[in-house]
Amino acid sequence: MMNKTTITILLISLLFIIINTRASFIKTDIITDVDHLLALQGAQSPMLNFLPFTNSDCTGAAKGIGFGVQEIGCMQNYTNSILAYTFYNSTTVNLTISYDDFCDNYHDSQTFELNQCTESLVNTAPQPVYYIVYQSNTPKFPKKSVVIKEMAQDCLKIQSYWFVSNNTLVNVNAQESVNFYCTPQGVPYKEQCTTSGGCFTNVVDLQCSASNTFQVECT
Repeated sequence: MMNKTTITILLISLLFIIINTRASFIKTDIITDVDHLLALQGAQSPMLNFLPFTNSDCTGAAKGIGFGVQEIGCMQNYTNSILAYTFYNSTTVNLTISYDDFCDNYHDSQTFELNQCTESLVNTAPQPVYYIVYQSNTPKFPKKSVVIKEMAQDCLKIQSYWFVSNNTLVNVNAQESVNFYCTPQGVPYKEQCTTSGGCFTNVVDLQCSASNTFQVECT
């Protein structure tokens, strides 16, 4: 029969085994996640695209501000920078919003399920916005949208993009707003207004080149 000392030693040994086993699992999970992110960096996986809607079932015509980005690639739009990636071995997408230029010091984050309609909790517009998130290297754009693309150096492949459907107002801050629209001739314009200086309008048409990899166009 085991005495109390023997039982105590066995219990301590068992606890030590459990702790080490759990630590091994945690280490494995961390390695798996890191390997997954590194693989995403090295591979040209499909872009993550966020298509906006104003209704809660994401039906009808897309409307609002949409965007797309390569997994764990940082993109900049008019008011912030965005980082998105899928969790390992799942259909869950994590979206991170930063007010810095290069996705540092993130401000908000939210998870979405691929191919499902989800209300944006990081939306700053006065009305609700819903997104369908899908993976594709051929994104969908609403008709007459102003699309701002960041292209690869050869100007053939989209690295990231964001778009504004026709006559959508973008609130930059409390003092400034921007309205993007396309003319009947397909020329993209930007009307920028401030509370102190009034409004001014200019063409924002831009073509990708070796010295500039941004492209702005109407759909």
